[in-house]
Amino acid sequence: MKKIISLMLAMALILTAAAGLAASTVPDAPTDGYVPGRVWDMYYNQGTYEAEGERTNDTQYEETYHGTTLQETEVELEDPTTGIEYEVGFDPAGNITRAEYENGAGEIFFDGQTWTDAAGNQVTGPDLDFVRQYLSHAYASGKWYSKNTLSVVGLPLKDELPGFTNQWYEFVPVDLRKEGTTRYLTFAGGRFLLGYCDVTVKDGTVTTDYVLPNGHAYPKDHCLMWFTDEKEITPEVVAARTSPYRFGQPVSIEKDLKGKGIAIMMILNRVTFRDPLLGNGNHKLRNYYRNSPGLKPMKDQFRALLKEMREQK
Repeated sequence: MKKIISLMLAMALILTAAAGLAASTVPDAPTDGYVPGRVWDMYYNQGTYEAEGERTNDTQYEETYHGTTLQETEVELEDPTTGIEYEVGFDPAGNITRAEYENGAGEIFFDGQTWTDAAGNQVTGPDLDFVRQYLSHAYASGKWYSKNTLSVVGLPLKDELPGFTNQWYEFVPVDLRKEGTTRYLTFAGGRFLLGYCDVTVKDGTVTTDYVLPNGHAYPKDHCLMWFTDEKEITPEVVAARTSPYRFGQPVSIEKDLKGKGIAIMMILNRVTFRDPLLGNGNHKLRNYYRNSPGLKPMKDQFRALLKEMREQK
């Protein structure tokens, strides 16, 4: 069983935040989903990201992505006036493409245009306007932040490395000599705590996965970086946001990371999210204060690893 070293407890004292997010009042073009209420469990399946949701407010979500483009969102939603539960499918533009429910006579199906019964006979189906209203209401409230950078909670580039005076991005030194899984918090826009990533060292490889939280938080692009020397990290490399490494895919410590015992990991994803995360106003995002006393032990540990990395051959 993987041993998870959780760093989340260190965040208990985080109360205030730095400013500097690019905000927007509406979400981006609907390419990454409409429906709130899921926990990202992202993994590769032959080049395809898949994500499944958890039950939130009696609603079940399941989403499948190809890369960062939503293929379909499936929702189980209860009509508040009748108590009937519908299974509804949405395309990336938020249009209803299919639906089904069960009445006293059996199952009824909707193909995006007409309703039919189990025998294929056309029947009169319900108006699904309550679903559209639900989605519209969920998007009408809260404050949206469009394509903000998601970074790992660690050591700030501008404090630890020269040449990054205007960058708030952070990085973590990772001990590749110890097998197991370490969990690191992630934050967006330099301000909000938003999800986490797991780094797993096993059988001579290191694999990074990340999770976004329940609600309106959508990946726009991904950038996972590994470095074996501080000199490899330049403003040009960071600005380019290109990397051969991918989330969910193992990286060879011997071949890709030169057999080093300690390497630097950076995440520069872009995400669009809303505060609060859920349409009912719950789950206000927690602020990230990088100088919180509660983070000092963790950051001291990172600095000790960084010092050791500088001395490794």
